[in-house]
Amino acid sequence: RTSIMNLKPITQQRVTTEEEVYELDKGGAGQDIYYKGSWMLHTLRALIGDKAFFDVTRLAVYGRADPRPGNFAPRFGSTKEYEALVRKVTGKDYAWFFDVYLRQAALPELVETRTGNTLALAWKVPGNGPFPLPVQVQIDGKTRTLPMTGGKASLSVPAGAHVVIDPDALVLRRSIALEDVAAWKAEQAAKAKPQ
Repeated sequence: RTSIMNLKPITQQRVTTEEEVYELDKGGAGQDIYYKGSWMLHTLRALIGDKAFFDVTRLAVYGRADPRPGNFAPRFGSTKEYEALVRKVTGKDYAWFFDVYLRQAALPELVETRTGNTLALAWKVPGNGPFPLPVQVQIDGKTRTLPMTGGKASLSVPAGAHVVIDPDALVLRRSIALEDVAAWKAEQAAKAKPQ
């Protein structure tokens, strides 16, 4: 997670050269294609479930649901094709998910507000579009999933309860703590450079 830079969107919505994909100074996302991309897939897997995720993976990689030695050929796919496969396999449109994770540089932020015995959660995403990504909340060791319909949810939490948001780290989201660590590391590296 600490390697994700979030400087550019993962996809550019146009045909690009290899340099334009990988090199930051040529407009690419750099290593985020790997780090952020894999975390995005981890989050998608948690969202749609293992069976759907691996069905999509087989179709994307092999072009068929029943790959066997000799019955498939190497293939290339596109982001749009992958999104269509997710839609086909799940029967649901996840454009809101891909719009945030692939077409925006910034990660979604989960804003937590506690007032009395109420814990309110709200997704904050670039462009303020829809983002109904469910979130697990653990209260005193019991985990439940909040559907986040409309990108918001609230629940009652007893005073003094131990609360952990996303206890299994299933969701790629903004972490101010990780941003602080990255800033500190950059500061230390700058100090260590000979003048």
